[in-house]
This record gives sequence, C-alpha cells and structure tokens, in this order.
Amino acid sequence: MTATGVRVREDVRRQDILDSAVVVLSERGVSGARVADVADRCGISAGLVHYYFSSRELLLLAALVHANDRFFLRLTRELRGLESPHDQLERLIDLSLPRSADDPEGVDDWALWLELWVRALRDPAAAREREVLEHRFRFLIGEIIERGREKGEFGGALDPRALGVRIGMLIDGLGVQILLGDSDFLPLPARRIALETSLLIIEGSAP
Repeated sequence: MTATGVRVREDVRRQDILDSAVVVLSERGVSGARVADVADRCGISAGLVHYYFSSRELLLLAALVHANDRFFLRLTRELRGLESPHDQLERLIDLSLPRSADDPEGVDDWALWLELWVRALRDPAAAREREVLEHRFRFLIGEIIERGREKGEFGGALDPRALGVRIGMLIDGLGVQILLGDSDFLPLPARRIALETSLLIIEGSAP
C-alpha cells in the first residue's frame, strides 16, 4: 500500500473513532466517557484508540471539536442553498437553537457544546478551541449581514463583525435556556425572539 493509501486509511480510522466518541459523550457526558467505551463503540481495541489519541483528555477534546465541526459543515451547506441573506439568518437561528429540552435532535450537539464550555473554564487547550469555534460562528453571521446590506435586505451602519458577536451571544444565551427547559423560553417563541432581536441589532435599534 502506498504512503497515501496508509494516510487515507488512518484518516478514516481517526474519523470513526471521533464519531464513536461523540456518541459516547452524548450518552455519558465527559465525566462518564471512557476510552474503553469509545473502543467498544468503534469495534477496536483501547490500545488502538490510544495510538491515535495519547490520552483520554485529548480524545474527548478532539471529539467535542469534531461534533462542532459536523454541525458547522451542515449549517454552511444549508445556507449555501439560500439566496436571501435574510433567509440565511433565519435558517442559521433555526438550526443553531435546540428544539426543546426533551427532543434529542439538536440537543445532543448543544449538550456537547456546554461540555466544551465547562472544560474551557479550567483547560487552556479547550479554552483555545472554544474561542476558535466561537469566532468561526460569529464570523459567519457577520458575512450574512454584510451580504444582506449589499443586497439591500439589511440596513444599519455598524460593523458586521461586531454585530456577529452580539447575535452569536444572543443565540448562545437563548440556547442554554431552551436546553435547561426554562418555561420563559419555549423553542418557537425563542426563535422568533432571536430573529426579531437580531434584526433590531443589525439596524442599530438594539444595544
């Protein structure tokens, strides 16, 4: 087998391990996830998992980042299919907020995101990864705002990148409340709140 072939096979195996780790994390959380569980889920030995990830901590952090990468890839694919920046913003909000505290679809991704936040409080590597992922999401929102102004769909004059930070913070806050089942933030009203407030932020009518 050529060196390229070996590299491709190893990349696929690493991807399988991360996919399995995401499932284990969703089921058990960071505190309950073991390398042995990931290995069993992937159908390989724990030793082989350690070949790709030298420690449990590195594996779990990589899995948390991997889960966010999968979400971001799905998000960007869906947004590319929409012509209107307004529709893109609305769809971004819809996909970024959990459906409800009881619906597994989307909640698992959010639960993993919260796990990353908690790890970032005490783990410098996790803190760096969290910041990179947050910047990517906020930058995407800023790009949507910029295109919306070019197309005449959005007004306002404030820096789109700064507005992306504000709207990203809004989505994060609402997402946490939905995930925790706060009765003041049911999923559908929260989506309406997020969109209406985001538009006010873009226009410069909200702080």
